[in-house]
Amino acid sequence: MSDFADLDNVEMAALLRRAADAIAAWPPPGREAPPLLRAAGPGFILAWQGAEYALPRLVGLAHLVILIDRSPVAVHVADLVDPSGAARTALGGVWEPEIDAAAAAAARQALPGASEADQQKLRTYLSGAGRRTVAGLESMRVSVTQRIGHAVRLIGRCCPAAAAHIKSRLSLGTYCQFA
Repeated sequence: MSDFADLDNVEMAALLRRAADAIAAWPPPGREAPPLLRAAGPGFILAWQGAEYALPRLVGLAHLVILIDRSPVAVHVADLVDPSGAARTALGGVWEPEIDAAAAAAARQALPGASEADQQKLRTYLSGAGRRTVAGLESMRVSVTQRIGHAVRLIGRCCPAAAAHIKSRLSLGTYCQFA
C-alpha cells in the first residue's frame, strides 16, 4: 500500500477513516498541553508554542490565571480582587436597591417645595439613583484593568505573540472574561 493509486474505494475509505480518527484523538492521551499561564514557585510560568517563560509574581498575572482557568465564564472584578467572595458580599451590602428606591422617591416628593439650589442637588442625586456602589466598584474595575494591562505588557516584553493572543481574547470591565 505504498501508492494510493493501487487502493480500491473500500481501502481508501478505511485509510481516510483511520486518518480522521487519528486527527480527532489529537493530542495523544496522557499528553495534555500545559495551561497558557500558571502559578509556579515564587512567580508564574507562561507556556507558549512549546517554550516556557518565567514571570515574576504580579497581581495582574494572578488575575489572568483566574480568568484563563474559568474561561469562558465572565468573572466579576470583586471576585478577582478577593477570590473568597468577601469583597463582592461587601459590595452587595452597600447597595440596597429598595433603600435607594425609597430615597429617590423621597427626593422626587421634596423637589417641588425645595429651593433652587436644593432642587439642583436633588436632580443630581436622582440622576445617580440606584448606583451608590459605583465608587467602590469603579475603583475595583480600574484597579483590575490596570493590573491586567501591566501584566499583558510584561508578557509582551518576553513573548509578543502570546501577549497579542491574550489581549485579543480578553474582555475587561465590571465582568472580565478570557474567551
